[in-house]
Amino acid sequence: MLPVFRKLRRSLLVNNKLGKYLVYAIGEIVLVVIGILIALQVNKEVEAGKRYDLETDILHEIRAGLITDLSDIEYNIGAHQRIRESQLEVLKWLNREIPYTDTLDFHFTRLNNSTVFVSNDAPYESLKQIGIRLISNDSLRDKITTVYDLDFDYYKDHVVMYNDMVVRGWYDVNSHYFDGTRFLFNNPENRMKPLDTIRIREENLFRHYVSSITEFNDFYVRRIMMRAKRGAEELIAMLDQEIAIRE
Repeated sequence: MLPVFRKLRRSLLVNNKLGKYLVYAIGEIVLVVIGILIALQVNKEVEAGKRYDLETDILHEIRAGLITDLSDIEYNIGAHQRIRESQLEVLKWLNREIPYTDTLDFHFTRLNNSTVFVSNDAPYESLKQIGIRLISNDSLRDKITTVYDLDFDYYKDHVVMYNDMVVRGWYDVNSHYFDGTRFLFNNPENRMKPLDTIRIREENLFRHYVSSITEFNDFYVRRIMMRAKRGAEELIAMLDQEIAIRE
């Protein structure tokens, strides 16, 4: 094709047909520009397709991580509700509402239990490395950042606070009233028997500890864990909707 164009251009110049040559030259330039534009458009569409596929993959990965996170949160909520049952039972005894029985030894133990939360942040961290603007849905993008940077981080901060209270309670409070040598953290059959049931009930140190951790636990479950749970559930629903549109 190019040799034909060259011969035509040479013929027009030889025959002194300048006007036709200019028209031809302009047409040739237009064809070249159109070719470049087409190539650019094709390349743009290819890149857009790759970006779309990458975004879809990231959405799937975030969803998979959230499913695990939600299961962990729900387990922790149940665990802390059971822990609070023991805390309330011990408070009843401290307030002389129930008599002491060996069953209380189980509750003395369980009131000190706690949980941890380690979210599956790898997909979100990958997204931040790529660029959060990869997520084209504005509402979904905002929800992702809210759940990971606010809801989950807030939860993790309180995990540290609650567990620190438990550890300090164990060393600063429980060590005065229980025989710690009989307690092993990996033994589910542990029973913390008070060294002196009269002293533990009369002194305010243990009462204050149990009251404080019970109140914190209630706030922890109702406000912190439930917030993280709702955030995860809402984000999973939004991800399901976005993924369904794409598939």
